[in-house]
Amino acid sequence: MRMNKAWLVLGISFLLSGCDIRTLLGDSFSEAKVCQSSNPDCVFQSGNAKKQQICEQTSGQCRACGKGAAEMSSFDLASGTKECRDAYQTPIVCDATTNECRSCRTGNQECINSDKSKPVCDTGSGTCRPCTSGAAGAMECKLEGFITCSGGLCQPCSVNPDCVNIDPNTPFCDKTAASPVCRGCSLDSECDSQLCDNGKNPLVSEGKSGRCADKLSIAWVDSNAGCNAAMADGSDTKPFCTIAAALGKSGVKYLLLKSSTTPYPTPAAINKEVSLFGKGADPSNVTINAIAFNGPGTKLGLTNLSIKDSGKSLVQCTGGSVTLLRTVLDGGTRGLDASGGCTEVNVQQTKVSNASGAGLYITGSTKYTVINTGVFKTAATTDGDGINLTTSGTGKFAFNTIRLNGNTTAVGGINCGSGTAKLLSNSVFVGNQTGGTSQLTGSCQLAKVVVGLLDQTSLQGALKVNPKFVGLEGTLDPADTACIDQGDADAEVTVDYFGGKRPLGNAPDIGFHEAK
Repeated sequence: MRMNKAWLVLGISFLLSGCDIRTLLGDSFSEAKVCQSSNPDCVFQSGNAKKQQICEQTSGQCRACGKGAAEMSSFDLASGTKECRDAYQTPIVCDATTNECRSCRTGNQECINSDKSKPVCDTGSGTCRPCTSGAAGAMECKLEGFITCSGGLCQPCSVNPDCVNIDPNTPFCDKTAASPVCRGCSLDSECDSQLCDNGKNPLVSEGKSGRCADKLSIAWVDSNAGCNAAMADGSDTKPFCTIAAALGKSGVKYLLLKSSTTPYPTPAAINKEVSLFGKGADPSNVTINAIAFNGPGTKLGLTNLSIKDSGKSLVQCTGGSVTLLRTVLDGGTRGLDASGGCTEVNVQQTKVSNASGAGLYITGSTKYTVINTGVFKTAATTDGDGINLTTSGTGKFAFNTIRLNGNTTAVGGINCGSGTAKLLSNSVFVGNQTGGTSQLTGSCQLAKVVVGLLDQTSLQGALKVNPKFVGLEGTLDPADTACIDQGDADAEVTVDYFGGKRPLGNAPDIGFHEAK
């Protein structure tokens, strides 16, 4: 009787103190089939070591969260958030590893999976809440896997700035899917700045493929009549009227040249790192005068442009490095003239024609890359050879077409100079002056080089067959058998001069054109 009175007194004391007598029972209670519809029946922080916090309503048995078969269709078992949220204020997420209710954590979408109206985990309280407005809300949503905050809800992107402000590596808001997402750019048109580093253009370098160039690094130029120099600030709507004016703007490394019926005059020499982009549909829409570059340690880039002039070399490099991509050089004394302190030239998808001297003149110790390039009707009066490659520098010469160059007194194809042999591969030398025997002179090494039936070279790798062309330049006739599918595969060359896929057949075509 004294023991019963003691228990009675102890029970009354707990009731008076506000404590639930069931706390004393711990696991023995939590394992009993006594819970009702309320989860708190199973949660007593001083007991229940097995963390059986959820009341299984079909059986009346306490269980761990995320374990109930009856609830599999009513909540996300991976997060278990709904059943934990239904009963508790702070521990609202079911831990997928321990199967116990706990506070939410940032960065794993627990809150969004549970309740989209409260998508953000408040790390201070451990509870889910709506996102805040402005940049802070956007960052909260980014951490939870979304982009922007609108009305307390995390949303996908709607415009490019939604993406850029969060992560410059994914600047494009792609709305083609049911739920818009941010991704890296692949086309210039996907960037508000109209310039994308897609990994395919060597003239655009933003630190990571898929990033858009910063607008502050870009200056637009327009040589058309009506350009207002007094109002110019380098933007698309207020472009500079000359290349020289654009070069004077601080921080500019990209010049975007609008289509123009008037050629762009160029400064006497450029000595800073800069790339010029013709923004017309093709190189013929943007024409500039001859350009000289003498910036030691810096780079000049030219793409989607036509360069025309007389009485001078069209592109002259005496310092730094030069890249030509999808560019047309027409006329001049030489097309590309690289000598002196010019350290490197990169010529791809380019056509050089009608120069009085060599189409490509690369001497000194200049390193070189010449790929998918055509040289036609050059060296008619001086230099003799369409390509002078007498540099001591190393490089790559592949998938080029060299036709109708030279004069009657010299070798019209290529002069490889002396010393270490220059490797020429997958290229065409046909119809150039021979100087008596061959279109090739100097220390050349050949691999799959078509020279035609008349060339008398004894070099191994020369293919003495006549290609079939359409017109006077290097476009292959579909009926050709000398070049089509006859080249060696090259993992670095995946397009031709026109930008078409290479190869189209079982093997790449020899020369700068991959026949359709």
